[in-house]
Parts: sequence; C-alpha cells; structure tokens
Amino acid sequence: MFTVYSVRYRMLLCLAIQMLAQWSGANAVTIYATDFFALVGKTSKADNMMMTAVSGVIKFVSAYLTAFFLIDLLGRRKSLYIGIIFQLLCLLYFALFLNICPQAVDDFKSLTNVQVYASRGALAALFLSGTAWCMGWNAVQYLINSEVLPLRVRNIGSAIIMCFHFANQYANSKALPYMMTGMNTYGAFYFFVGVLALGLVFVWFFLPELSGRSLESMEELFNLPWYLIGRRGAELAPDHSEVNRIHASNDHTGNADGGNIAIDMEKEEREQIENVNEKGKSLV
Repeated sequence: MFTVYSVRYRMLLCLAIQMLAQWSGANAVTIYATDFFALVGKTSKADNMMMTAVSGVIKFVSAYLTAFFLIDLLGRRKSLYIGIIFQLLCLLYFALFLNICPQAVDDFKSLTNVQVYASRGALAALFLSGTAWCMGWNAVQYLINSEVLPLRVRNIGSAIIMCFHFANQYANSKALPYMMTGMNTYGAFYFFVGVLALGLVFVWFFLPELSGRSLESMEELFNLPWYLIGRRGAELAPDHSEVNRIHASNDHTGNADGGNIAIDMEKEEREQIENVNEKGKSLV
C-alpha cells in the first residue's frame, strides 16, 4: 500500500486530514460544551442543558444540509475553505473574549453592558463554529477516503484511516483539560486557531478538487509531483474518463465536451428493439 507513490500520497493525505480535523477544536467544544458555556456566564444547570441541546440541533441540521447540498454544490475545496475560515474566526473571537474578559467566569454580574454583549457574541461564536465545522472538516474527513482510495486497498486503507481518526479524537478529548490548565482556557483556543490556520494552508497546497471526478481519473491525478497535486491538479490532470464525458439530455441525445461525443439515444433504442424482434422471429 505504501510502496506505490500515488496510493501512499492518498493515504498520507487522508491521515493528515483526520489529524487536522480532530485537533481543530470542534470535538472539544462538543464534549466540554457545558464548561465553555460557563465561561461566558451560563452557569445554571438549566441554561447549560438548553444550550447543549441547541448546539446539538445546530450541528445536526448543518451536517445534513452540507452533506445533501453544499459539498457538491460548492465543491470539496471551496466548502472546506469556507468552513475552516468561518470556524477559525469563531474560535478566535471566543479566545479573545476569554483573554480580555476572564472575570466572566467568576463574577458575570460585574461585566459592563459592552462586555455582556460581547459574552453573547462569544456564545453565538461557539454555536456558529459547529456550523462551520460541519461545512468544513466534518464533511471531508468522512468522505475523502471513499473518493480517492483505489478499490484494491480501500477496505484496509479505510480501516487504518478510521482507526487513526478515533485515536486522535480520544487523544484530543483527554488532552484538553491539561491544555486548559497549562495554557489557560484562551490558550487552548488559540492552539485550535493555529491548527485551523495550518489546515487552511494544507488544503490549498495538498488537497485537489475532487467533486465530479471519476475513480478512473484518480490515478493520473495522484501520480503528479506532490507539490502540484493540490494547487494545479485539476488543471494538469483533467478527468478524461468516458463516464465523465457522456451525458444524456431531454432530447434523447447524449453529448459532452462541446459535441465531441454524440450519441443518438433513440437510434440506440431502435436498434436494440430491432435486434430483439429479429431474435424472436428466428426462434419462431
């Protein structure tokens, strides 16, 4: 698996995506949501339960909208760019609030009106970061291995990738309390912002646009030099597969690429019917 250049690149790409996605802070926000709500003044149990439910609903709706519409409408890279940038800005705002207004945890009533509004913005930023996560890393991390891995290694490759996925998820959930103690709470969120910024550069440099590509075209794409695959892969290795070139239209004519391929669907159907009739007559 790792001895073939194109497969090795795809495996390393998928593993890197899992690591960057898990350390971007989204799972930390989900697992320790009640602790983070308390940091912006939501300390009562009823408030925490309600905020947790709202956060879950937002992520649920966002995940389905992204899976069914956005990721194919916008493309993999564009959806990922938007999601990462949006999530980065949300977590950066939350980190800045914790850095500037640390007293919100212990004495929320002492905050000025401006600081109270800022705390509401920080709470909204947590919710919106979930939406951004669904648009970005969450969708791609589960989709990428099924799109790029060749059939001969897909089973074992997907197993390795998902084991790595859950290992990073577990490590992140266990490391966060120590990060919040050693780096302060806002320091942990600055760390997540740094990971997201690194992920943005990674996507631009290493991840090609895969939307609409056939599996047959992946080999040519990932055989390009590693420093060209992400930035110029679609340009240097366009999809020339027959599956991607032939389309059917309402007037029963299949065509693609400005008419380079033209198929009269009605003619094909007539020939098939005539062949069946001839075979029927010969049997009689």
